[in-house]
Amino acid sequence: MKAAEGYFLRAEGILRGWNMGGGTAQQWYEDGIRTSIKNEVAYKGIEVLAGVTSVSDAEIDAYINGTTLQEDFVDPVDSQNSIKAQNDVCVKWDEGASNEQKLQRIIIQKWIANFPISCEGWAEYRRTGYPKFFPNRVNLSNGTIDTDEQIRRLIYSDNEINTNNAELQKGIELLNQENSSSKFTGDIGGTRVWWDKANVGNF
Repeated sequence: MKAAEGYFLRAEGILRGWNMGGGTAQQWYEDGIRTSIKNEVAYKGIEVLAGVTSVSDAEIDAYINGTTLQEDFVDPVDSQNSIKAQNDVCVKWDEGASNEQKLQRIIIQKWIANFPISCEGWAEYRRTGYPKFFPNRVNLSNGTIDTDEQIRRLIYSDNEINTNNAELQKGIELLNQENSSSKFTGDIGGTRVWWDKANVGNF
């Protein structure tokens, strides 16, 4: 786990009313961003961006106080691929925002901080619905994955099917019992694992 994730977890904990040992959601959120940026620069050095050798506290503060929003995507080649922005929050903390909007901010920055740990980001997306991604225009799953919900799990491997099929079937039975999807069941990408609850809000 990256150090920044601990700060974002505590920020979310505050939103949920948990005892995080003091501090505010805003404090943990902003400390998470600072830690993420500083750790990336320390780890990657000048490879972060060409010509960048350091990031000052003032530059980090400017990012934390940023009020720009995600822009619409405009495909210069095929306008069918153009799509409106999905996320409607800026980086700057807004104490007057709803807990849902605060969580969206936290998870977006957590997703950035955890990059490129893709499984961690995918789990956060399935758990919270954030960040909001551009939906796929083409779904080649043959009806096993919902275009809007996107893939919820990986299917079992052929090796598991060929060498451990009896136990695999028991596992699929348990998967079906815990699955909350109203559309999918069985060993397919649209079936939800036990903690990935459908139609349950974040708060």
